[in-house]
Amino acid sequence: MNSTRRAWRYVFARSDIPADSPFGLDDTRMRWTALMLTAPLVAFALVLSASVAFVPSNPVTNIVTVVVCIVAMVATLLAVSYYAFQKVPLKFAARRAAIAAPARQAGWTYTDELALPSAQTLEAVFHYARDRLVPETFTEVTTGQFEGHTFAAGHITGRERDEGGETVRGAAKSENIVLVSLPAPLPELKLRDRSTSIIRDYGWSMAVISTGDPAFDRRWEVQTNYAEFARELFTPELRSFLAEAPLVPCTIVIRNGYIIASRDPEATFSSVTTRLQILTGVIERVQPALWTRGTTPQEAGFALRTNYRKAMAGPVL
Repeated sequence: MNSTRRAWRYVFARSDIPADSPFGLDDTRMRWTALMLTAPLVAFALVLSASVAFVPSNPVTNIVTVVVCIVAMVATLLAVSYYAFQKVPLKFAARRAAIAAPARQAGWTYTDELALPSAQTLEAVFHYARDRLVPETFTEVTTGQFEGHTFAAGHITGRERDEGGETVRGAAKSENIVLVSLPAPLPELKLRDRSTSIIRDYGWSMAVISTGDPAFDRRWEVQTNYAEFARELFTPELRSFLAEAPLVPCTIVIRNGYIIASRDPEATFSSVTTRLQILTGVIERVQPALWTRGTTPQEAGFALRTNYRKAMAGPVL
Protein backbone atom coordinates (compact mmCIF):
# COMPACT_ATOMS: atom_id res chain seq x y z
CA MET A 1 0.00 0.00 0.00
CA ASN A 2 2.85 2.37 0.76
CA SER A 3 4.27 1.84 -2.73
CA THR A 4 0.86 2.45 -4.30
CA ARG A 5 0.35 5.71 -2.38
CA ARG A 6 3.83 6.83 -3.34
CA ALA A 7 3.21 5.96 -6.99
CA TRP A 8 0.00 7.98 -7.24
CA ARG A 9 1.57 10.91 -5.35
CA TYR A 10 4.44 11.02 -7.81
CA VAL A 11 2.14 10.79 -10.82
CA PHE A 12 -0.15 13.63 -9.79
CA ALA A 13 2.67 15.80 -8.39
CA ARG A 14 4.21 16.26 -11.82
CA SER A 15 1.52 18.35 -13.55
CA ASP A 16 3.68 21.49 -13.41
CA ILE A 17 6.69 20.00 -15.22
CA PRO A 18 7.20 21.25 -18.81
CA ALA A 19 5.70 19.12 -21.55
CA ASP A 20 9.12 18.00 -22.80
CA SER A 21 9.85 16.38 -19.42
CA PRO A 22 6.90 14.01 -19.06
CA PHE A 23 8.51 11.72 -16.54
CA GLY A 24 9.54 14.34 -14.05
CA LEU A 25 12.59 15.20 -12.06
CA ASP A 26 14.21 11.99 -10.87
CA ASP A 27 14.49 8.34 -11.81
CA THR A 28 12.03 7.15 -9.19
CA ARG A 29 9.25 9.35 -10.52
CA MET A 30 10.05 8.37 -14.08
CA ARG A 31 9.68 4.70 -13.20
CA TRP A 32 6.52 5.05 -11.13
CA THR A 33 4.86 7.33 -13.67
CA ALA A 34 5.57 4.96 -16.52
CA LEU A 35 4.34 1.99 -14.53
CA MET A 36 1.14 3.72 -13.47
CA LEU A 37 0.40 4.60 -17.10
CA THR A 38 -0.11 0.89 -17.65
CA ALA A 39 -2.92 0.69 -15.06
CA PRO A 40 -5.80 1.31 -17.56
CA LEU A 41 -4.41 -1.31 -19.94
CA VAL A 42 -4.02 -3.83 -17.14
CA ALA A 43 -7.57 -3.14 -15.91
CA PHE A 44 -8.92 -3.59 -19.42
CA ALA A 45 -7.10 -6.90 -19.82
CA LEU A 46 -8.40 -8.17 -16.49
CA VAL A 47 -11.99 -7.21 -17.30
CA LEU A 48 -11.74 -8.82 -20.71
CA SER A 49 -10.31 -11.97 -19.17
CA ALA A 50 -13.06 -12.16 -16.57
CA SER A 51 -15.77 -11.54 -19.14
CA VAL A 52 -15.35 -14.99 -20.63
CA ALA A 53 -16.87 -16.44 -17.48
CA PHE A 54 -20.13 -14.57 -18.12
CA VAL A 55 -20.39 -14.40 -21.90
CA PRO A 56 -21.30 -17.73 -23.57
CA SER A 57 -18.89 -18.68 -26.29
CA ASN A 58 -16.73 -21.48 -27.60
CA PRO A 59 -14.42 -22.90 -24.87
CA VAL A 60 -11.44 -22.73 -27.22
CA THR A 61 -12.20 -19.06 -27.92
CA ASN A 62 -12.39 -18.36 -24.21
CA ILE A 63 -9.03 -19.95 -23.58
CA VAL A 64 -7.43 -18.08 -26.47
CA THR A 65 -8.95 -14.79 -25.23
CA VAL A 66 -7.59 -15.33 -21.74
CA VAL A 67 -4.13 -16.23 -23.03
CA VAL A 68 -4.05 -13.23 -25.36
CA CYS A 69 -5.09 -10.88 -22.55
CA ILE A 70 -2.50 -12.24 -20.17
CA VAL A 71 0.25 -12.06 -22.79
CA ALA A 72 -0.78 -8.50 -23.73
CA MET A 73 -0.86 -7.43 -20.10
CA VAL A 74 2.55 -8.93 -19.28
CA ALA A 75 4.09 -7.61 -22.49
CA THR A 76 2.79 -4.11 -21.79
CA LEU A 77 4.14 -4.15 -18.24
CA LEU A 78 7.53 -5.42 -19.37
CA ALA A 79 7.79 -2.93 -22.25
CA VAL A 80 6.80 0.14 -20.25
CA SER A 81 8.85 -0.98 -17.24
CA TYR A 82 11.89 -1.47 -19.47
CA TYR A 83 11.38 1.96 -20.97
CA ALA A 84 10.94 3.53 -17.54
CA PHE A 85 13.86 1.79 -15.84
CA GLN A 86 16.29 1.82 -18.76
CA LYS A 87 15.44 4.20 -21.57
CA VAL A 88 14.15 7.22 -19.63
CA PRO A 89 17.13 7.53 -17.22
CA LEU A 90 19.52 7.05 -20.14
CA LYS A 91 17.66 9.67 -22.14
CA PHE A 92 17.92 12.22 -19.34
CA ALA A 93 21.58 11.32 -18.68
CA ALA A 94 22.39 11.84 -22.36
CA ARG A 95 20.60 15.17 -22.30
CA ARG A 96 22.65 16.26 -19.28
CA ALA A 97 25.91 15.06 -20.84
CA ALA A 98 25.17 17.06 -24.00
CA ILE A 99 26.17 20.16 -22.02
CA ALA A 100 29.84 19.17 -22.43
CA ALA A 101 30.44 20.55 -25.93
CA PRO A 102 28.78 23.99 -25.55
CA ALA A 103 30.26 24.31 -22.06
CA ARG A 104 33.79 23.92 -23.40
CA GLN A 105 33.01 26.46 -26.13
CA ALA A 106 31.98 28.88 -23.38
CA GLY A 107 35.33 28.33 -21.64
CA TRP A 108 33.88 26.15 -18.88
CA THR A 109 35.17 22.78 -17.69
CA TYR A 110 33.09 19.61 -17.97
CA THR A 111 33.82 16.56 -15.80
CA ASP A 112 31.98 13.23 -15.76
CA GLU A 113 32.07 13.07 -11.96
CA LEU A 114 33.40 15.09 -9.01
CA ALA A 115 33.31 14.78 -5.24
CA LEU A 116 29.99 15.72 -3.68
CA PRO A 117 29.50 19.31 -2.48
CA SER A 118 29.73 19.92 1.26
CA ALA A 119 27.09 18.41 3.56
CA GLN A 120 25.83 21.91 4.39
CA THR A 121 25.30 22.66 0.71
CA LEU A 122 23.59 19.32 0.16
CA GLU A 123 21.19 20.06 2.97
CA ALA A 124 20.06 23.15 1.07
CA VAL A 125 18.80 20.80 -1.64
CA PHE A 126 18.24 17.54 0.29
CA HIS A 127 17.23 18.19 3.87
CA TYR A 128 17.38 14.42 4.47
CA ALA A 129 21.13 14.42 3.84
CA ARG A 130 22.12 13.01 7.21
CA ASP A 131 19.21 10.87 8.35
CA ARG A 132 16.88 9.80 5.54
CA LEU A 133 18.61 10.50 2.25
CA VAL A 134 22.19 9.49 1.50
CA PRO A 135 23.76 11.36 -1.48
CA GLU A 136 25.96 9.12 -3.62
CA THR A 137 27.31 10.86 -6.74
CA PHE A 138 27.82 14.27 -8.35
CA THR A 139 27.98 13.72 -12.11
CA GLU A 140 27.89 15.64 -15.41
CA VAL A 141 29.56 18.53 -13.59
CA THR A 142 30.26 21.87 -15.27
CA THR A 143 32.47 24.44 -13.53
CA GLY A 144 33.72 27.86 -14.52
CA GLN A 145 33.07 31.58 -14.41
CA PHE A 146 29.83 33.34 -15.34
CA GLU A 147 29.64 37.14 -15.28
CA GLY A 148 32.69 37.11 -13.02
CA HIS A 149 31.24 34.60 -10.52
CA THR A 150 32.53 31.08 -9.85
CA PHE A 151 29.92 28.36 -10.31
CA ALA A 152 29.38 24.61 -10.48
CA ALA A 153 26.44 22.75 -12.00
CA GLY A 154 25.74 19.04 -11.92
CA HIS A 155 23.51 16.08 -11.17
CA ILE A 156 23.28 14.74 -7.61
CA THR A 157 22.01 11.23 -7.02
CA GLY A 158 21.18 9.54 -3.75
CA ARG A 159 19.00 6.94 -2.09
CA GLU A 160 16.42 7.12 0.65
CA ARG A 161 17.00 4.88 3.62
CA ASP A 162 14.53 2.08 4.00
CA GLU A 163 12.08 2.39 6.87
CA GLY A 164 13.97 2.00 10.11
CA GLY A 165 17.05 3.67 8.62
CA GLU A 166 19.15 0.51 8.69
CA THR A 167 20.06 0.45 5.02
CA VAL A 168 20.59 3.01 2.26
CA ARG A 169 19.22 0.87 -0.56
CA GLY A 170 15.85 2.60 -0.67
CA ALA A 171 14.22 4.59 -3.47
CA ALA A 172 16.57 6.49 -5.77
CA LYS A 173 16.40 10.30 -5.77
CA SER A 174 18.16 12.83 -7.94
CA GLU A 175 18.42 16.57 -8.41
CA ASN A 176 20.12 18.96 -10.82
CA ILE A 177 21.72 21.95 -9.14
CA VAL A 178 23.57 25.14 -10.01
CA LEU A 179 25.59 26.79 -7.24
CA VAL A 180 27.40 30.13 -7.37
CA SER A 181 29.88 31.36 -4.77
CA LEU A 182 28.79 34.51 -2.94
CA PRO A 183 31.20 37.44 -2.46
CA ALA A 184 30.54 37.10 1.30
CA PRO A 185 28.23 34.98 3.48
CA LEU A 186 24.58 36.01 3.79
CA PRO A 187 21.88 34.69 6.15
CA GLU A 188 19.93 31.65 5.03
CA LEU A 189 17.04 32.30 2.69
CA LYS A 190 14.92 30.30 0.28
CA LEU A 191 12.88 31.44 -2.72
CA ARG A 192 10.40 29.04 -4.30
CA ASP A 193 8.87 30.02 -7.62
CA ARG A 194 5.16 29.33 -7.08
CA SER A 195 4.33 29.65 -10.79
CA THR A 196 6.60 26.71 -11.70
CA SER A 197 6.64 25.00 -8.32
CA ILE A 198 7.46 21.37 -7.67
CA ILE A 199 5.11 19.86 -5.11
CA ARG A 200 7.80 17.52 -3.82
CA ASP A 201 10.61 19.72 -2.47
CA TYR A 202 13.55 17.90 -0.93
CA GLY A 203 15.22 21.07 0.30
CA TRP A 204 15.27 22.54 3.77
CA SER A 205 12.30 24.76 4.64
CA MET A 206 12.15 27.79 6.94
CA ALA A 207 9.50 30.27 8.02
CA VAL A 208 7.31 31.52 5.16
CA ILE A 209 7.07 35.30 5.19
CA SER A 210 5.42 38.05 3.17
CA THR A 211 7.39 40.87 1.58
CA GLY A 212 4.35 43.14 1.55
CA ASP A 213 4.37 43.18 -2.27
CA PRO A 214 1.28 41.14 -3.31
CA ALA A 215 2.34 40.76 -6.94
CA PHE A 216 5.79 39.53 -5.96
CA ASP A 217 4.46 37.22 -3.25
CA ARG A 218 2.04 35.61 -5.70
CA ARG A 219 4.97 34.36 -7.73
CA TRP A 220 7.75 33.90 -5.15
CA GLU A 221 7.41 32.25 -1.76
CA VAL A 222 10.06 33.66 0.58
CA GLN A 223 11.34 31.50 3.43
CA THR A 224 13.81 32.72 6.04
CA ASN A 225 14.32 32.82 9.78
CA TYR A 226 15.91 36.28 9.46
CA ALA A 227 13.13 38.70 8.57
CA GLU A 228 15.30 41.79 9.13
CA PHE A 229 17.77 40.56 6.52
CA ALA A 230 14.95 39.83 4.06
CA ARG A 231 13.53 43.30 4.60
CA GLU A 232 16.84 44.81 3.51
CA LEU A 233 17.44 42.29 0.71
CA PHE A 234 14.21 42.63 -1.23
CA THR A 235 14.53 46.12 -2.57
CA PRO A 236 12.18 47.25 -5.37
CA GLU A 237 15.02 46.62 -7.84
CA LEU A 238 15.50 42.99 -6.77
CA ARG A 239 11.76 42.31 -6.61
CA SER A 240 11.34 43.72 -10.11
CA PHE A 241 14.19 41.57 -11.43
CA LEU A 242 12.77 38.38 -9.90
CA ALA A 243 9.23 39.21 -11.01
CA GLU A 244 10.47 39.33 -14.60
CA ALA A 245 12.75 36.26 -14.33
CA PRO A 246 12.12 33.48 -16.88
CA LEU A 247 9.34 31.04 -15.97
CA VAL A 248 11.40 27.92 -15.34
CA PRO A 249 11.10 25.32 -12.54
CA CYS A 250 13.36 26.88 -9.94
CA THR A 251 13.99 27.06 -6.21
CA ILE A 252 16.75 29.39 -5.00
CA VAL A 253 18.56 28.90 -1.70
CA ILE A 254 21.20 31.06 -0.01
CA ARG A 255 23.25 28.92 2.36
CA ASN A 256 26.82 28.08 3.33
CA GLY A 257 28.29 30.96 1.31
CA TYR A 258 26.54 29.94 -1.91
CA ILE A 259 23.39 30.79 -3.83
CA ILE A 260 21.93 27.60 -5.25
CA ALA A 261 19.26 26.85 -7.85
CA SER A 262 17.52 23.48 -8.00
CA ARG A 263 14.37 21.94 -9.57
CA ASP A 264 15.84 21.86 -13.08
CA PRO A 265 14.49 18.75 -14.85
CA GLU A 266 16.76 19.18 -17.88
CA ALA A 267 20.26 20.43 -16.90
CA THR A 268 21.02 21.39 -20.49
CA PHE A 269 23.37 24.22 -21.47
CA SER A 270 20.40 26.51 -21.99
CA SER A 271 18.70 25.68 -18.69
CA VAL A 272 21.94 26.00 -16.69
CA THR A 273 22.70 29.34 -18.36
CA THR A 274 19.20 30.61 -17.56
CA ARG A 275 19.64 29.76 -13.88
CA LEU A 276 23.08 31.33 -13.83
CA GLN A 277 21.55 34.52 -15.18
CA ILE A 278 18.97 34.48 -12.39
CA LEU A 279 21.49 33.69 -9.62
CA THR A 280 24.09 36.24 -10.71
CA GLY A 281 21.32 38.78 -11.25
CA VAL A 282 20.31 38.35 -7.62
CA ILE A 283 23.92 38.74 -6.46
CA GLU A 284 24.40 41.93 -8.46
CA ARG A 285 21.28 43.46 -6.89
CA VAL A 286 22.22 42.79 -3.26
CA GLN A 287 22.77 46.05 -1.41
CA PRO A 288 26.51 46.63 -0.73
CA ALA A 289 25.88 47.07 3.00
CA LEU A 290 24.61 43.49 3.26
CA TRP A 291 27.96 42.07 2.19
CA THR A 292 29.60 43.73 5.17
CA ARG A 293 26.83 43.21 7.74
CA GLY A 294 28.87 40.64 9.64
CA THR A 295 26.74 37.54 9.02
CA THR A 296 27.44 34.93 11.69
CA PRO A 297 28.24 31.28 10.80
CA GLN A 298 24.93 30.26 12.36
CA GLU A 299 22.97 32.74 10.23
CA ALA A 300 24.84 31.67 7.10
CA GLY A 301 24.14 27.96 7.63
CA PHE A 302 27.73 26.78 7.92
CA ALA A 303 26.65 24.12 10.45
CA LEU A 304 24.66 20.96 9.87
CA ARG A 305 21.00 20.76 10.79
CA THR A 306 19.48 19.02 13.78
CA ASN A 307 15.87 18.39 14.71
CA TYR A 308 14.32 19.28 11.36
CA ARG A 309 11.01 21.08 11.67
CA LYS A 310 9.27 23.12 8.98
CA ALA A 311 7.84 26.46 10.09
CA MET A 312 4.56 27.00 8.25
CA ALA A 313 4.25 30.73 8.90
CA GLY A 314 6.46 33.64 9.76
CA PRO A 315 6.50 37.39 10.28
CA VAL A 316 5.36 39.90 7.73
CA LEU A 317 8.10 42.24 6.53
